[in-house]
Amino acid sequence: MKAAIYFAQGFEECEALIVVDMFRRCKVDIDMIGIDDRFVVSSHNVEVKMDNTFDDYDPDSYDVHILPGGLPGTTNLQACEALLNVLKQAYAEDKLVCAICAAPSVLANAGILDGKKATAFPAFRQYLTNSEVMDVKCVQDGNVITACGLGAAFEFAKMILENILGKEEVAKAYNNICY
Repeated sequence: MKAAIYFAQGFEECEALIVVDMFRRCKVDIDMIGIDDRFVVSSHNVEVKMDNTFDDYDPDSYDVHILPGGLPGTTNLQACEALLNVLKQAYAEDKLVCAICAAPSVLANAGILDGKKATAFPAFRQYLTNSEVMDVKCVQDGNVITACGLGAAFEFAKMILENILGKEEVAKAYNNICY
C-alpha cells in the first residue's frame, strides 16, 4: 500500500505533515508530491522539500491520494487539471481519495463528492453542493475520506490508516504518541 500527498504553494503545513508523520510512524509508504516544484512553501512560510514532483511520478503506483488544505494551497490544487484527472481516476478505481479543511472543495468540484457524506472547513462547506454535509471532524463514505480542518488532522490520518492497517495496528502507533 502506497500513498501520495499533494503539496501546492500555500498548503497548511500541519494538515499535511501530521499525515506524513503518522504514515511513516506506521511504516506505510507515503510520498510528498509537489505540484509545481521540489520545494513548496506553506501558508505560514515553511518550506518543505518534496519526495517527488507531479511531473516525475507515476500516479498509478499509489493506492491512496491525499489533499491537505490551506490557502492559497487549495486554490492551487484546484487549478491543476492533471491532478483533478488523477483524483477522478483514482476514485473510479476504488482507491482511497482523501481531503482535509478547504481541500474537500476540490473533490466536490471534480464530482467525487456527489451523493457522498462529506465535511470541510465550515467556510468551505458551501462548496459541497451535491454532498450530504456533515458537521463532524472526519467522515468516510465509500472510498472517500474528508475532514474539517487542522484540529482533525490526527483523526484524519487515523481514519485513512485504519483502512490500510486495521484499527488495532493503528491504535498502537497512536498510543506511542500519547494520543
